[in-house]
Amino acid sequence: MKVALLGNMNNGNFSLLRYLLERNIDATLLLWKNDGQHSHSHFNISNDTWNLRKWSKYIKRTNINNSISALIYNPLKHKNYVKQEYFKKIYDKYDVFISSGIAPALFCKFNEKLDIFYPYAMGVEWIDTYEEKIENNLNIKNIIYKKVKKLQIKGLKSCKKIINPELGKTEQTLKRLKIKSHKIYVPIVYKEKKKNFSFNLIKKIKKYDFSIISHARHLWKPSKVLNRKDNIFNSKNNDWLIYGFKEFLNETESNSCLILFEYGPDYKESKKLCKKLDIQKNVIWLPVLPRKKILKIIQNCKVGVGEFYLQKNTIWGGTAIEVLSQGIPTLQTFRFNNFKKIFKKKPPPFIKINNKFEIKQQLVKLYNNKNFRKKIGYNSKKWFEKEYEISLIDDWIKIINKCFNK
Repeated sequence: MKVALLGNMNNGNFSLLRYLLERNIDATLLLWKNDGQHSHSHFNISNDTWNLRKWSKYIKRTNINNSISALIYNPLKHKNYVKQEYFKKIYDKYDVFISSGIAPALFCKFNEKLDIFYPYAMGVEWIDTYEEKIENNLNIKNIIYKKVKKLQIKGLKSCKKIINPELGKTEQTLKRLKIKSHKIYVPIVYKEKKKNFSFNLIKKIKKYDFSIISHARHLWKPSKVLNRKDNIFNSKNNDWLIYGFKEFLNETESNSCLILFEYGPDYKESKKLCKKLDIQKNVIWLPVLPRKKILKIIQNCKVGVGEFYLQKNTIWGGTAIEVLSQGIPTLQTFRFNNFKKIFKKKPPPFIKINNKFEIKQQLVKLYNNKNFRKKIGYNSKKWFEKEYEISLIDDWIKIINKCFNK
């Protein structure tokens, strides 16, 4: 059985590739032509491994873009248009295809069925994500979007298996389309053996007696192009952490630092807020860094922070799992009803945050109680090893085998 992992948004398929290879599955990562480029350059595979030479023989780059240019002929971008002969040549080499993005529409265009699809965006990409919202005016761009959306829906309905780990907006989209999905989450973090290296930043962090890291995108200011409901839905509420950190400093008068990243549309607003609250001396701002370096930084921090989404039944993001994987206590909103019943697994040992007022309380508790901090960190590491690296990959292999045997 030959398995093709098409596309690598969020480095999800690169992580899955390595897990499958560990289990002696013949897997290949087929990169989109535009994978790891431009705004997604931080998802380049070289940013996610210290041993690229080891994995490079299992990775190939295709000439297919994860965009509408692959489906719709444009004389100005004709080199991006995918021809049937090229697609067929790739398709015939593998037994099972796993993908996301534009893949359902691509397979549908050439009268083939994608085996396993998982959405990487809330909604489903090209159907109900806010970046692709289609207005009713009849300009050429929206006419094309509607055509792609129709093809994507048709392709999605023909997929053998749909993986969707959240019960929020994505589930609503699938239900509206009368599409059933499997409740399995995507293993987007692969933990390599620790690389022994140091840089000046680590030395700087160690000068503080308590360090907090949040490497999520800054997305908390209302957007003018979205309505109030969508703004609330998409916000990561990064400002909660900044206000909570200010209150934490006031109460503890500690030598603590908050590590944030210049990542996301609102990071400049976050910088302004830090200045307004007069905490900039305790905030370390970093540029966007490779995940392999971020994991090293997390190892040297006391607490990590995921995301503070308001919507219920939404799975965690990559930032939270990255923190958990390093055995560090993780602050995260987690309003998921019946998680164990749905996923047949224990939920992650997050320190659950329900509102901005709880952040200060939990930080103070973690600061004052070293044993509590160690216990949560230990449980986080064990959960990742058992429920993620072993049990989750078992589930994926079962799904792959079912598709192969159909």
